[in-house]
Amino acid sequence: MSVNTATTNSPRYRWVILIVTLLAFVAFAFSFQIVPPLIPSILREFNITNAEAGWLMSAVLIPGLLLGVFVSNLIRRLGAKMTILLTILGTVLGILLKSK
Repeated sequence: MSVNTATTNSPRYRWVILIVTLLAFVAFAFSFQIVPPLIPSILREFNITNAEAGWLMSAVLIPGLLLGVFVSNLIRRLGAKMTILLTILGTVLGILLKSK
């Protein structure tokens, strides 16, 4: 399967990729902003300290730290496009499971 280099190397196509990537990073950043407004409610509901609530905020970064070590092997085996597709599907599945 060949890729049309005239299409994939055009400046317009690169701008589309840049904008989509930027929007994905903004959406990712917003997902971390869900918890801080809920901290007072979490403190009351679970009777935890501010330090423990801080650990809850940091806990979402631990999987990224641990999985980052193994992703390079996954990229080598499956390729970058397939790895990104699986990552997006996993993220969507996680969001759907969390929202119910």
